Amino acid sequence: IAGGQNNTASGDYAVVSETDRVFPSENTYSYWKERKATKLIRVPYPHFFFHCWTSFEEFISFVENYGNQRPGRRKKKS
Repeated sequence: IAGGQNNTASGDYAVVSETDRVFPSENTYSYWKERKATKLIRVPYPHFFFHCWTSFEEFISFVENYGNQRPGRRKKKS
């Protein structure tokens, strides 16, 4: 995410928590929904949700493949 014109954030993807207690979820969702160039992903996790993936690479893969899999599902390690 990088600051764009008029101090707005922009990016290819925005991952938004559905149960965030730090930033109201609907406010965050509404903000990113207006950025048409940004793919919006809602996850059913709290504010800090990175523990839901085993690595940052797995999180990036989830984001890049979102829509091809169910949100929040992790692949089991073999």
